[in-house]
Amino acid sequence: MRGFTLIELITCVIVLALLAALAGPRLFDTQPFNQRGYVDELSAALRYSEGVAVATGCNVQVTINLAGYSAMQRAAAAGNTCAAAGA
Repeated sequence: MRGFTLIELITCVIVLALLAALAGPRLFDTQPFNQRGYVDELSAALRYSEGVAVATGCNVQVTINLAGYSAMQRAAAAGNTCAAAGA
């Protein structure tokens, strides 16, 4: 007789289920990609802020905290050529 017994088939299914349960979450973990994306986004924002500061000759303040980041330029006032303040 050729083929597999019912015990062998059930054993294979159980082993495959255990492997899927252990390895599955690691295959679909997107945290490293999200972290890399945030780093790339932050570095682009810093380069842009630097470019704005150089082009306008005014200071740009960059704040990084747990909620995210923001870049603010000094408000326009009498006697300076800075652009209006804002994110």
